Amino acid sequence: MSENISIRLRACVAVIEKGSILLVPHFNTDVGPIQWHIPGGGVEYGETLAQAAIREFAEETGLQVSCGDLIGIHEQIKSDGSWHSVSHIFVGQIIGGTIRSEMPPFGERRAQWFTRPQLIDVKYYPAAMVDKAFMFSV
Repeated sequence: MSENISIRLRACVAVIEKGSILLVPHFNTDVGPIQWHIPGGGVEYGETLAQAAIREFAEETGLQVSCGDLIGIHEQIKSDGSWHSVSHIFVGQIIGGTIRSEMPPFGERRAQWFTRPQLIDVKYYPAAMVDKAFMFSV
């Protein structure tokens, strides 16, 4: 195993409003040209998981969010060993801002709301945590 490979620690916030969850697109993933993710990203040194989740949510969506309970942890390890991430998923509520597009180096991303029935035809990640977030919203 290469010394440059490490575990990526991530923090995410799942927001459900009016029966819909807010997800952000990721392009050209292993499962196809687009996969929808719970907003979140890498934790920076000295930052708590909740602080990282709130910051990443704002960066990816333009919205401010409060961070509630931790609903789960999702771990992904690629079979070739090229990727290992551990994501901590919190539930949260939007407290301000307006949805805007993010322009990362790999294309424009704009968050979108999905109802549970709409997810039937959509690839989303991590599926178990999205499903669990809907249970917490009841």
